[in-house]
Amino acid sequence: MTTKKSSAITRRATMRDVAEHIGVSVSTVSLALRNDPRISDKTAQEIKRVAREIGYRPDITGSLLRTNNPRIIGVAAEFSQELHAAYVSNIRSIANRHGYQLAIEDASFYAGYEEALERLAQLRVTNTIAINPCFPEPIPERLEPSVIIGQTSPCPTSSLVRSSNDVGMQELVTHLVDRGYRRILYLDGPKGISARNRRRAIEHAANVNDVWLEIVAAGNSLDDGFLAMQHVLCERSDSPTNQFKEKGIATAVVGYNDQCIQGAVIALERAGLRIPLDVAVAGFDNSSIAASRAFGLTSVDRGIAQVSEYAVELAIERHNNTKIGAKTLVVDSHLVVRNTTTPVA
Repeated sequence: MTTKKSSAITRRATMRDVAEHIGVSVSTVSLALRNDPRISDKTAQEIKRVAREIGYRPDITGSLLRTNNPRIIGVAAEFSQELHAAYVSNIRSIANRHGYQLAIEDASFYAGYEEALERLAQLRVTNTIAINPCFPEPIPERLEPSVIIGQTSPCPTSSLVRSSNDVGMQELVTHLVDRGYRRILYLDGPKGISARNRRRAIEHAANVNDVWLEIVAAGNSLDDGFLAMQHVLCERSDSPTNQFKEKGIATAVVGYNDQCIQGAVIALERAGLRIPLDVAVAGFDNSSIAASRAFGLTSVDRGIAQVSEYAVELAIERHNNTKIGAKTLVVDSHLVVRNTTTPVA
């Protein structure tokens, strides 16, 4: 395969321009840009290089108008949540590997998920994945996602990929007990199914391990965790250190998610508490915050990679057969131990 010498293109570059520069067919270029496995890696890389060089950009709108069943998956998520952003990143990589493109809407920009899905439908994107959506009222069937990532599906036609809290939460509580912690202060999440299921999981794990559990209202953001922890510290008269080793019983703090517990950590450290010497802390989601060297937070991993794989597979199934029935797939969570829960001195 010989690449022809590039010449200036004053109009918008087309797929045919890419094909003529390389000396291949337009269909070969189309397949390569969709990451179709029938095209060799060497040829695909050369096609993509030339496409970048001459300024070719895929015409997604035109593709939607030209075909009745485009290889596009819509995604509705809330990018303010790091977990959602991580899911979208994984879904994009997996979808591209299968030759699909993504059309993404941030539900936090609109009044809610229904409006985000409506926007996707206006672009003729009907095969969608919604990440932990909330619908105050039933939505029209035409807007129901193909796949929902969350704890439950509010839409009867949607498949569900659910990350189970139970295994990871049990591992976390057992881990804390093994290190001498007999009390847990749990910073609860915002109202909703996700928080309710996570709360039930830690209540069950605490009961099984005979651990005293106190639940405090918080939320899912850094500020939520900071304010909730600050309130706990202010309403108790003992010194901060005594609060977390009451009558010799060590206490750990667990957050609804990693962002929440990050805020709690700031409040604890401002109060003069040392982590983990005075108090152990742990989060949920195993986000990049938790995994960072700066933070090194013990956290429960929700199996994001496997959840994303399942979600894309189910969306592709729906693309190939729109009449396929709804399915439910479950991925177990697991504990990742880092340096915020070392043994009690």
